[in-house]
Amino acid sequence: MVKLKEKRALAEKETGYAYQVQRQKLISSLPNTFDIIFLIYQSRQRSVLAKHELVDRIIDRSPKIVDKGEIEEQLRLLQEFVPEWISEKAALSGDVLCCIDTALSQSEIRQRLQGVE
Repeated sequence: MVKLKEKRALAEKETGYAYQVQRQKLISSLPNTFDIIFLIYQSRQRSVLAKHELVDRIIDRSPKIVDKGEIEEQLRLLQEFVPEWISEKAALSGDVLCCIDTALSQSEIRQRLQGVE
């Protein structure tokens, strides 16, 4: 039984199936992550935050997420699906800054993210 599970896990890893399952899980949580990020920026009344600060604040506000790697992957996916809303820039200090466009409609972006597969 254990050998069969190990073989299945190895086959899934080799075919990229496990990656696709993880990616779909992250994509399905993007609308919620978007809402958290939107509220963080709104409460700070700024459109730019250091990436490490944003990641820490997301973890503070989302008890289901504790893995910084998962948050960073969600940020990367948001940049992939809504690049006009969120982007990264390098600061002179060497920090990575996350910038959002506050002029864009929150409801339109959320709808787009809910339609992503």
